[in-house]
Amino acid sequence: MTVGERPGPWGNPLGYIDIDDPELALATVGGAMLGLLQLLEARPEMDAGKAADRLALDLPRMFGLTRKAAEKIVSRPLPELSVS
Repeated sequence: MTVGERPGPWGNPLGYIDIDDPELALATVGGAMLGLLQLLEARPEMDAGKAADRLALDLPRMFGLTRKAAEKIVSRPLPELSVS
């Protein structure tokens, strides 16, 4: 099976990403975000918005999604969050 053909672990109903260790995946994403912040500090001329958008597209691809699937996901509106 390829990524996206079956429900993923931990109740992922869409099954887009199949990972073995969610804590390691979280550390990977966090490390990528910290790396981006360091890069932006070292290169202040860099467009932070474009770099963040690029990272948002590239991270799902690093976890095995196709470019088309990643583009579909990152183009969706963000969900509403309630703060209580």
